[in-house]
Amino acid sequence: MKKAVTAIVIAVVVILVVGFAPLVDVPYQAIETYYVPELYRVTANFTEKVEIAVEVVEHAFVGDVLPSVQGKVRNTGNQTLYSADVAIWVEYYTDRFPYLMLSSRGGLDPVPTTFEPGEIRDFSVLVAEGVSSYEVIPTATQTLEKEIGGYRYVRQERAVTRYKRGSIFEYLRSGF
Repeated sequence: MKKAVTAIVIAVVVILVVGFAPLVDVPYQAIETYYVPELYRVTANFTEKVEIAVEVVEHAFVGDVLPSVQGKVRNTGNQTLYSADVAIWVEYYTDRFPYLMLSSRGGLDPVPTTFEPGEIRDFSVLVAEGVSSYEVIPTATQTLEKEIGGYRYVRQERAVTRYKRGSIFEYLRSGF
């Protein structure tokens, strides 16, 4: 009987040692993150200061109801200004502030959606009373559309099976 008990104890110890020793590869599920390049295109509006060819044809100070500088400008360039904001800046000194340069901004009448080469438009800029001297400065900005794009990396996840060293009991429990 003593031999039988010893044999059972030895068998149980061997089973426990073999069962819990990391002898086999045990599969398990893991989430893997990876990045995939994706092409994208976006249309963006931006304002660009353009070299303008606009000349002031005539101008005069008009002080009847509202003091203003009025006149005409011509597109002397060889291209049409599309969606252009042609502004007229008037920098001036007044009798009240003889040493201070002031400026006002006005636009073309009527505000054009296009300004063709050779076309003449009227402008009007409100100024303060008592203008003693002034300078008319035309400027233009043009709104353009540009398609920009490139690659951006999109994060994605997937389930993968990985393996680790484990015991026979873990292997049996995993469902292989």
